[in-house]
Amino acid sequence: MQALNQKIREISQNILNNSQNFLWKNLVFYGFIILLSGYFINSLVIKREFHDYIFAEWFIHYRSGFVRRGLGGHILLFLQDNYSINAGLVLTGLSYFIFLMFSIFYVLKVKQYKKYIDLESLLVLLFLPVLILFPANTRVIVGRKEFLFFLSLLANLWLVHQALTPIIRDNLDISNQRKFIDSYSLKLGLIYNLISVPTTLTHEAILFLSLPLNLIITSSVLSLQFFPLKSLKRTIMIYAPTLVVSVICLFFKGNKNIALAICESWQKYSHLYPELMADCNQEMYGVLKFFQISTLEAIQEVIEMNILQDHGMSFVLWIFGFTINLILLMRMSFRVLDSFINRYSRQNNPIDPSIHTQSNSIEVFTRFSFKYILLPFIGTGILYVIALDWGRWLFITAISYVLCLLTPSLVQLETLHSHSTHWMLTCLSPLYLVYKKAVYWIYSQAFVEKFYPAYLSLFLYTLFFFKFPHFDIKIYNIYPPYLWGIIKKMIKFSINY
Repeated sequence: MQALNQKIREISQNILNNSQNFLWKNLVFYGFIILLSGYFINSLVIKREFHDYIFAEWFIHYRSGFVRRGLGGHILLFLQDNYSINAGLVLTGLSYFIFLMFSIFYVLKVKQYKKYIDLESLLVLLFLPVLILFPANTRVIVGRKEFLFFLSLLANLWLVHQALTPIIRDNLDISNQRKFIDSYSLKLGLIYNLISVPTTLTHEAILFLSLPLNLIITSSVLSLQFFPLKSLKRTIMIYAPTLVVSVICLFFKGNKNIALAICESWQKYSHLYPELMADCNQEMYGVLKFFQISTLEAIQEVIEMNILQDHGMSFVLWIFGFTINLILLMRMSFRVLDSFINRYSRQNNPIDPSIHTQSNSIEVFTRFSFKYILLPFIGTGILYVIALDWGRWLFITAISYVLCLLTPSLVQLETLHSHSTHWMLTCLSPLYLVYKKAVYWIYSQAFVEKFYPAYLSLFLYTLFFFKFPHFDIKIYNIYPPYLWGIIKKMIKFSINY
């Protein structure tokens, strides 16, 4: 058995873990582009997919009083009423454009690092169900407002790159860093809030899904120049407009009267947009239903749907889905960071590249993953308690982490200037020390090396067979019908022959 394990490991690692295997990487990458293009053509051009719930949510408005998520609908109906512009066409066209541009950006970002990473990491970046293929798996994502959250994150990362590149490249001292840090702060305060304040008025969840990560990024950058308390104060000042607006929106959730008024106003447009048609005197449907339920009722619904449904099987499936996706995501991020550190050490220390060690890579990975995925994941915790879309929350957290991972300036900050940002880990030392011990223990056990065939099976199954839904997970998500059909044929073949 050990010999078989060793043979499988040697063959697989020769293909999967060789960063110089350009032929396989090109085949996978361009094959993925063909598949993704087919999805775009089928979903956006032929079927023109746009879920009724998402469509209706965009038409919430302020005409019956201020209510969260109302800015988008107010603008759309203003265009419809005053300029006879087809608001539905504007909405779908803009949503398709943003979704398409984000997907293209993600693919180009992966292409930029394709030559440095191994095939295993490339496959995870392209095919992991909670990353860029998540919309294709669920078909209820196009038009969602989280893509606006990604715009503000990308703006922040772009400004981080602009500020840190000259600082790291020229190894500037504190006095010469100041102008770049001040420029970053000023531009970020303007650009981020210009994007995020209107975004917050379309969806208040930015407070949990986007702001925590951006706060961490900015406070880390400012720590190069300022002491911890001052960097924290400046960070809060930069994000204050978005923070204030998002908190205000939390308290204006709407009520039954506002929901009824919005529903009745929609009927004026129902001949144009059948998605808005409803009998308002009956029980509210879709997004308007949530105007009338309390936080306690929302929590009860989450418990019933995501935990107790099917005698607790739903919760088991959610835990299973989270676990296998996070295993591959974290292993991929370690390998990408290890590749970056190795490349940097060889470029800057060609005489003594031995400064790159596995322990150094584990240390960087522990800090990076703690700050840029674990803390943001904790920040989204409230959403797992009050909202059903558990798959969607993980998708946003995971893809945001990957965008940080593929930002070299941010990785360099955590690698070369960790002393400046260590105060954050010190403040959270009880949690960080537990996490650090867990990470080091996992790597000391070498589970992947010991059970490589099992890992390889999990790897292939997760990427190519497991379907991660945005909510309401079912047993068929873990073994699609076509997979079960293949297994049955293999069993019959084995019995007969």
